[in-house]
Amino acid sequence: ETIIHEGLEVYTTPKYEFNINQKTGEVILNLKNVNLDTIGYYTLQARLPNTDCVESANFTVEFNTSLQDVSIEGEAFSTVLKQNQTFLVKCFARGYPAPKLSLEFQSCMPNCQEFIDVTSQLSDNNETVHYTSPNGQLVKESETRWIGKALSQGNYRCKATNDHKIQVSLAKPFLLTDGEKQSDLYFEVSKENQERSFYKELRMIEGDKVIMQCRANRMKSQSKPELIVISSTGDVLDVNCTDECILKDKITALSFLREVSFPAIEIEGINNTKLVCRNPDNYLLNDTVTRIVTS
Repeated sequence: ETIIHEGLEVYTTPKYEFNINQKTGEVILNLKNVNLDTIGYYTLQARLPNTDCVESANFTVEFNTSLQDVSIEGEAFSTVLKQNQTFLVKCFARGYPAPKLSLEFQSCMPNCQEFIDVTSQLSDNNETVHYTSPNGQLVKESETRWIGKALSQGNYRCKATNDHKIQVSLAKPFLLTDGEKQSDLYFEVSKENQERSFYKELRMIEGDKVIMQCRANRMKSQSKPELIVISSTGDVLDVNCTDECILKDKITALSFLREVSFPAIEIEGINNTKLVCRNPDNYLLNDTVTRIVTS
């Protein structure tokens, strides 16, 4: 009996074990402890006793594991980016044969579309593949990083494929803003003819014109944000316009905007009140509270 593995003869060892059925003449090869060295093309040859007749059989040994731990990571998924800002995303998967990783994107500008492959649209920064053997199970780990520019908001996910299976990761939201602050809900307040900013406290004299603006991300909110007043006693009041109050609503590709402008005197009891934004879908207040004090 002869074993030829990838063109080289190997010999009977505890790894390669022959069993011969003396009655039928059947020759059985048992492969034990299959690993990377075992994978490949085999020819098994058996010579009939006292003859020159040789019978042979060919077979291929493959090794595979299911795809595992398909995931997507990146700091871009824990913040809100500005348009054209550079970002990095990383995909990871385990399995054997080595998983091939690709990147898929679902645009939500504003309505979400189907996922499409964007692997070639981003710069392929780094790809690594290496072997591991956790708990005696042979696998390959694949990791790929891409660098891109934030042009559209939506959802990213990774897809891992090998000869046996296709698997995708959970999608992660990718949020952009067309405002000044990198947040999905925030509040701006200023005095007329002044540069808009994020005041913690805005001091005004009676009659100054207050301009307040709430901006909510359209992927996180289904409708325009609300401007509310929290009185010095903790009461929550809607901002209701009077004759001298101007209310404007605007929608961009990324944001819902609500802007209110009014003379400081127009809010009764404005002294020491807090003005905040609220998302009407889930009633979350933004993290910036602006206090207006009149004198």
